Amino acid sequence: MEKSDPIRVCLGGTFSPVHKGHMYLLEKAFQVGDIIMVGLTSDSFVSSRKERVVRPYAKRLADLEAVLDELSERYGKPYHIRAIQDRVGFADGEDIDAIVVSQETSSVADDINRVRSEKGLRPLEVHMIDMMVDSRGKRISSTAIHEGKVDDTYIVDIRDVEGKRGSD
Repeated sequence: MEKSDPIRVCLGGTFSPVHKGHMYLLEKAFQVGDIIMVGLTSDSFVSSRKERVVRPYAKRLADLEAVLDELSERYGKPYHIRAIQDRVGFADGEDIDAIVVSQETSSVADDINRVRSEKGLRPLEVHMIDMMVDSRGKRISSTAIHEGKVDDTYIVDIRDVEGKRGSD
């Protein structure tokens, strides 16, 4: 029997801070793909569209790597992180099979598939997750956490993730 090509799945975000909704999104990517490609918004992209303070790229990258290292080890699958400068990022020219989005970001998948179609590329299979809510029923997002609308207990404590990596 011939082995099938690995499924390359992408997703993207700002990840400032990494929260439990992001964990749900990342877990889904590792469940559906064999190679996970994560787009992390560059500082210039963030400054052009965010009205709130976002941590610098290097800090967001370090925190995201800590989480992805743990997931990569757990699932036995590799990941790659690339800076993205716009909504489409690298998804319009790469050999990618699928994308994982939340209900909030599903329009990004639509934009990417439109651009891919215009370039003669096959559309990405879209995997959409439900939005997570806190104990009060409020939608979990980095903006909601920053604005105090969601309890900050939903932020992923990177020290916990790093501790898990160091304890094995």
